[in-house]
Amino acid sequence: MLIIDRIEGSKAIVETPEGHIDVALGDIEGKARDGAVLTDKGSGKYTVDEAKTKERSDKAASRTKSLFG
Repeated sequence: MLIIDRIEGSKAIVETPEGHIDVALGDIEGKARDGAVLTDKGSGKYTVDEAKTKERSDKAASRTKSLFG
């Protein structure tokens, strides 16, 4: 799974199973933001997967709520 760790200037630092990669924001289609899940379209292009991003966000919110009420 590819997840945007953070945005630094005009690039996104993306977590991959192998480590981190830098991706130009211009190569990401959709709303690039911290925590967004990306789909690799090939040729160095990516798309934000809004459904998977929401799923991860909802899961994190649920865990936080169960810990802190």
